[in-house]
Amino acid sequence: MANTTKRASVFTKLATKEKVVVTKSRQSVALIQGEIDKNNEMKMQLEELIKQNEQKSFSSSPQSMQAASWFNTKIRDQLSMIIERNIQLEKERETLMAELIRAERRRSQKQEKAEELLAKARQERQTKADQSLSELVSARRR
Repeated sequence: MANTTKRASVFTKLATKEKVVVTKSRQSVALIQGEIDKNNEMKMQLEELIKQNEQKSFSSSPQSMQAASWFNTKIRDQLSMIIERNIQLEKERETLMAELIRAERRRSQKQEKAEELLAKARQERQTKADQSLSELVSARRR
């Protein structure tokens, strides 16, 4: 019985440890999602700048055409970097979500095992108490 309670305590502690892992994973996922949201917002702004730049008519002087070309190239480079960064962040988020799911499953299994062991210990105590009571009753009848 004491051994069962100790094992239940160990499983409870392990479940608590997994809960910490789950909490940290959730925080990491939220942080990455925040970065993805910021990047998506910046991507929309850059796409809007590209549209505005295409609609503007520049004078035909070589300097203004060169400046417009340089500006357009820089915006497209930034846009490309943001898209690549979002791809990497999405992969990282997916990895963290998979780890989060696994950690939550492990925590749940350990918590269930702890509850099962505690129920078994309670049942053993109850059986022992019932047995002691029946022995007392039968001893009094004699």
